[in-house]
Amino acid sequence: MSLRWWGFLATLIAVTGAAGILFVITQIYPSLPIQVLFLFLLFITVSAAAIVPSAYFNHRFAMSTWRKRDPNRLLRQGVEAGLLTVILAYLQWIRALDWTITAVLFGVFILMEMFFVTR
Repeated sequence: MSLRWWGFLATLIAVTGAAGILFVITQIYPSLPIQVLFLFLLFITVSAAAIVPSAYFNHRFAMSTWRKRDPNRLLRQGVEAGLLTVILAYLQWIRALDWTITAVLFGVFILMEMFFVTR
């Protein structure tokens, strides 16, 4: 699949997820299953939205054979961005987030991606 299709499908999924988040926030009473649904929609939306800049930066700065060597790179980077966002949102939700935890989590995710890219 070409990078244009990746970008188009990711944008479509991100817009749909954002519409779902908007509906959950404005129309539904916040019970525990709805809060879990919100975090799931946040994961889907951020993961899909992160694929578009990831595709651009990988096309621009990575080696020309990156798609053959690592065909799941765009999905992996999108999932990592979504997972980091959900973890940070949950920690903020339970009021346990501060700058130290944020810096450590960013460092862990950066080191994890560096491991995957350099293997």
